[in-house]
Amino acid sequence: VRHIEGHVFHGCSSLAALTLPAGLATVGNSSFAGCVSLRALALPGSLVSIGSAAFMGCSSLASVSFPAGLASFGSGAFCDCTALLSLTLPTSLTRLPPRTFAKCTSLGSVKLPPNLTSIEQDAFRGCISLASIPFPSTLTRGDVDRLLSATHHDPFSVLGPHKAGRTRWVVAMDPGADTLSAVVAGKAHVLDRIEGPLFAGKVPGTKPYRLRG
Repeated sequence: VRHIEGHVFHGCSSLAALTLPAGLATVGNSSFAGCVSLRALALPGSLVSIGSAAFMGCSSLASVSFPAGLASFGSGAFCDCTALLSLTLPTSLTRLPPRTFAKCTSLGSVKLPPNLTSIEQDAFRGCISLASIPFPSTLTRGDVDRLLSATHHDPFSVLGPHKAGRTRWVVAMDPGADTLSAVVAGKAHVLDRIEGPLFAGKVPGTKPYRLRG
């Protein structure tokens, strides 16, 4: 089996355990959505793509092991998985589409892959337990505290664009913004809210950007 079609197991509320076959390449849209008894998920090393809403609403799912070669998620792939505790995302992943892990209310930590270039709208929206937020190595906890308390001696050494290895990060503050994006050549790159009015995120390339709330 190379592909699981969309909606095949949608709403199988008694499905508690799942062993996916070796050689599986793709999981279709909403394939396991609403499987509220599913508790753990080990994905085969052959898997490269998970469709939109594939595991949405799997409210008992506490852990997921992602294979290194998994390259793409669809929108809302794990949205509303309210028991999910932590995530280590695969190294081949470059993009998190909208609402990928939205409303995962128990999610406490996330480890992002080094090649990730885009975290899109609401990817982690409503993750109210997220205590370990990945942000650039150029930004420390002390910097965050001093920026928020307006006591940083040189705020512009922290705010703005910074290089961390081969990655450009943008750090910005906007007290009036609910969301904030860095727009490069007409394309918006959503910045994650670090705390209060402080936002940060990866912005690919070296072209000038403008901030948009």
